[in-house]
Amino acid sequence: MEIHDEALYKRPEAWRYGQAVFNFALNEFPTEVDKLRAGPKDCFYRDDRVSEFLITLQFNLQENVT
Repeated sequence: MEIHDEALYKRPEAWRYGQAVFNFALNEFPTEVDKLRAGPKDCFYRDDRVSEFLITLQFNLQENVT
């Protein structure tokens, strides 16, 4: 997913990985990311949730297309 690459390589130095993933995703998909905010898959404060966050986000985006 493009968000992963942006977060990994273009994040500001002060941002943690999970924070960068969340913020880049929020910029691209504000409505869908907001649905995940403060939930069990929110990766803003927890880098260990990045994978689950991206999988869920991708699933939710695909559900909205079909």
